[in-house]
Amino acid sequence: MTTPSSSDATRWAELSRLLDMALDRPPQERSAALDDACRGDSALRAAVERLLEHADRGAGVLDVAAAEYAAPLLAAGSASHPEVRDTMVGHYRIVRELGRGGMGVVYLAERADDQYHQQVAVKLLRDTARFDDHLLRRFVEERQILASLDHPNIARLLDGGVTDDGVPWFAMELVDGIPITRYAEERGLPVEARLALFLDVCDAVQHAHRQLIVHRDLKPSNILVAAEGRVKLLDFGIAKLLSPSGAPLETITGAGSRAMTPEYASPEQLRGEPVTVATDVYSLGVLLYELLCGERPFAVTGATPLEEERAVFRDLPNPPSTRAADAHAIRRLRGDLDTITLVALRKEPTRRYPGVDQLATDVRLHLTGHAITARADSSAYRVRRFIRRNLVGVAAAAAVVLSLCAGLAGTMWQARAARREATKEREVRDFLIGVFTVSDPSESRGRTLTARELLDRGAARIRSVELAGQPDVQAELMGVLGNVYRTLGLYEPATTLLEQSLTLRRANGQDGRDVATAVNDLGVAAMQQARYPRADTLLREALEARQRISGAADPSTLATMSNLAELRRLRGETKSADSLFQSVLRQQQATLASSDPALAATLSNLGVLARGRGDLVEAEARHRAALVIRRGRYGDDHPDVAESIKNLALVLHSAGRLAEADSMYRHALSVQRRVYGAKHPQIGTTLNSLAALRSTLGDNRGAEVLLREALPMQRELLGPDHVNIASTLDNLGSVLSDEGHPDEASALLEESLAMREHLLGGSHPSVATSLNDLALVREQQGRVADAESLWTRALGIYRTKLGPRHPFVASSLVLIARARRERGDLAVADSLGREALELERKSLSPTHPDLAAVLVELGKTSMARHRAREAEPFFREALAIRLKALPPGHWRTAEARGLIGESLFAQGLPTHAESLLLESLHELTADDDWRVNRARQQVLRTLVELEVARRKPADAARYRALLAHEKGGSPEMTQ
Repeated sequence: MTTPSSSDATRWAELSRLLDMALDRPPQERSAALDDACRGDSALRAAVERLLEHADRGAGVLDVAAAEYAAPLLAAGSASHPEVRDTMVGHYRIVRELGRGGMGVVYLAERADDQYHQQVAVKLLRDTARFDDHLLRRFVEERQILASLDHPNIARLLDGGVTDDGVPWFAMELVDGIPITRYAEERGLPVEARLALFLDVCDAVQHAHRQLIVHRDLKPSNILVAAEGRVKLLDFGIAKLLSPSGAPLETITGAGSRAMTPEYASPEQLRGEPVTVATDVYSLGVLLYELLCGERPFAVTGATPLEEERAVFRDLPNPPSTRAADAHAIRRLRGDLDTITLVALRKEPTRRYPGVDQLATDVRLHLTGHAITARADSSAYRVRRFIRRNLVGVAAAAAVVLSLCAGLAGTMWQARAARREATKEREVRDFLIGVFTVSDPSESRGRTLTARELLDRGAARIRSVELAGQPDVQAELMGVLGNVYRTLGLYEPATTLLEQSLTLRRANGQDGRDVATAVNDLGVAAMQQARYPRADTLLREALEARQRISGAADPSTLATMSNLAELRRLRGETKSADSLFQSVLRQQQATLASSDPALAATLSNLGVLARGRGDLVEAEARHRAALVIRRGRYGDDHPDVAESIKNLALVLHSAGRLAEADSMYRHALSVQRRVYGAKHPQIGTTLNSLAALRSTLGDNRGAEVLLREALPMQRELLGPDHVNIASTLDNLGSVLSDEGHPDEASALLEESLAMREHLLGGSHPSVATSLNDLALVREQQGRVADAESLWTRALGIYRTKLGPRHPFVASSLVLIARARRERGDLAVADSLGREALELERKSLSPTHPDLAAVLVELGKTSMARHRAREAEPFFREALAIRLKALPPGHWRTAEARGLIGESLFAQGLPTHAESLLLESLHELTADDDWRVNRARQQVLRTLVELEVARRKPADAARYRALLAHEKGGSPEMTQ
């Protein structure tokens, strides 16, 4: 396709002549002069008027970005395209022009090869630039970028090629929409609806980032909303590619180019600096600002583009709430939305959200009423920026102040304090030298020394005669070494040293801050040993002292408040724990940097609480935010990073995303083994969690191996009674029960129950978990009435402690329903099962394995009531869930397939039933798991009945023989 244009040189000369002519005349005479000079050439007249408009706004050539100044000239220079209607481009016929950008023209076109009817947007390179190698390369690369993007909120690439004349083209999905800001204004959308649109944009941009593509030109005209409310992101023409590490690769626009829209560009983009994902975060911040209050952050009436650009570098934007239209809007935006927007708009890329995911997470947290992760800029930050802008004046004032204070530096009390600190420093230095001389070959004699040996040597030296006269030094060193022992999971020697440190500090009248620190550390050690009453006493004492001495907002006070909140969570006081953690978070967001590890710890703790109450969306958001902070601060090989990975795995496990959870558990475990060595309490808890997942996936043997590694490690490190030991005992008992060893399982589960009741009291949710699991063994032993009694007690605890709509309530309901079914109380069983199903549909994902368990139970109850047609949909939905959630070949999938066959046979469809029953029998091979064998026996019984009904005695006899050789089993269990 050829689209010739007028001579660019002639056009430029004509524009230049007319512009000079108009500027030489008074404004009131220009219109008549242009009428005569342009002689009906409306495109030429429009180009001159646009240039005159810049002059009338007071923007000279030096005040206007070159690209902006040249744009009307370029547009005019290529404006005289001939009519191209009905021209063919590939399989598409051009209908009309839709618009044009810096390097291409976009046409409405329709499919014209009789394959199917479709309207598309066809983009071609401008004819005046098609011999520019640089623009050609950009155009082709834009097509390649679009080909790599597949997202419902990004306009799709449909086709592409080169015309007969060598002009690249591509066809895109035709988006019939309007800019997102106009869409929101014309429909008067409330804030929540605007944020929902914004989240769709974030999802699209994040998809591009995952493909290593930064858009670089995010603005309302590139983000359209169709009539049905679907967002579509357009125009990757100035996108930039990144390496997998996030470092810039070759820039599509070429060296020195600043292709962008200045009003939405980041400071680094305007300066021509390297562009990263932070650039798109900034542009999204501008978009969010405009969506919320209808204005751009630096848009001022009468300001030239250059003045607005300078404001981006110089000024801090006002919060959106200060530019809202009315009091209601001000109240709605003030707080979280102001903070989220301003964090995205920070001038330094490293101080913005680290990625679009984190920005979107905070918006979602705000919409669900949860605390966000970002914090507003502090007064200190604003002061630093003031100093940077007014360096000379501030320096002069500081010199005066310093001269007034200089004479105070030599006071006697400071000198004495300095001498004391110097003495302490020298003693600590000599102590450390003495400890580490053991690594000298003359001392070690070639033996490799462990960290534990160095610690033990240090502890012995602290108590030696050489430091007996230095109680301050002894107390300091005992506290340090005590905390190191505690971090290594060596709680008994840690407690001994921390107690001695506290005693020395109190006896020698040390500063109250030091005493409060020692009390806090001892309280944490007691909590980690599950000595909860003692921990409560110590942490309350430390909190009261720190509040009195340092104030409520001091980091040390907040640290103790967090420790006390964690203690309350462990004791099952979840509401009190949540209130304390939320208070800590608010203070930290107001005083700490968004990358501070203390903030990550609080987010992590809130994530644990959210998972405990069944809010898995919030839990995942909190843990991912904490992981970003910790990885950014520490890298991957750090205990806190491993903790965040494990916590995220627990959430994914609870959500039924089992493959993801398995991978993350293993990652956390590998980091912990590298960091801690062979043995540590944290390794024990991760082994326990991974084992629980392996059991869910049907790998009982693998689960047992992991648990038998964890249990002796925990007994050695944690002592005879600990909540972590109780958890491992519970899981090991459940695995042994599944493997057909109910008596051994019963002993372990009873020990777990007694330990939890002793440590946590009789009404803790963990006690209910032990009751549930012990009841399953009682059922396996044939003691169904005892099992139902235990399940009923567990249900009462869950309802009281976790609320009536928690998923754990549903798990107990379905177990009681099964007991009632086995006793023949079918109406009650059906009612309980349906109540459980309603709860789980509201709280679990549609593909969660626990949902399948409820469906199976309801189906079995319907079968028992001779309602096979009603049972079949339950079984089919359960099969669909298990096929998605469980690994291939899992016995529960085969069980569901066999149950569908059984229901079909009961409906008089033996041919359809037989194929499903045989497939199920083939998959249900004999196994150590008694539940597998029990399901296999049920399939064989149904096949016997089917062959008898079909009058095939030989086949029936063959299945009877197989059934006779099967191992005996216990009543079937669901997960």
